[in-house]
Amino acid sequence: MYKLAMRWGLITGVLSFAWLIGEFIFGLHTTHVRLHPYITNFAMLIPIVCSVIATKQIRTQVFQGSATFKELLRHGLAIAVIATACGIAGQLIYHLLVNPNYFTYMIDVSKQIALEKKEDLTKAENFAKDYFTLKNYLAQIFFGGLVIGTLLAVIMAAIFKNKK
Repeated sequence: MYKLAMRWGLITGVLSFAWLIGEFIFGLHTTHVRLHPYITNFAMLIPIVCSVIATKQIRTQVFQGSATFKELLRHGLAIAVIATACGIAGQLIYHLLVNPNYFTYMIDVSKQIALEKKEDLTKAENFAKDYFTLKNYLAQIFFGGLVIGTLLAVIMAAIFKNKK
């Protein structure tokens, strides 16, 4: 019954990982790191677009065109959980295998920016060391994925529900 939800959770997770690898390939984690905070926000289009397509497809294929809010919500939550699990796996692969120096590099960049802005270097370095950790990134993916996924599930269920 949740086959399509599982598929769309995986698709969302894989596309998000592909985006992360694309950022790396195009230098947003190194050479063009100062553009990263702006461009990375476009990655939010992935779960949004996937949620719209998935919800329409689930309503049509699983519920023959007529689904309640609760039915669509359950499937949307399944998508969110699977996409979040994929996101965690993707972050682990990325930071442990693809770019293990990411956090060190980002701490150095944070210190450089603090120097340029004539900010307290020790304070900036301590903040960066706390922020740029695998534990923090995994927590952000876990909680952010579930919160955003739940919001998307609620919104999509509200938009695409109809009476049976």
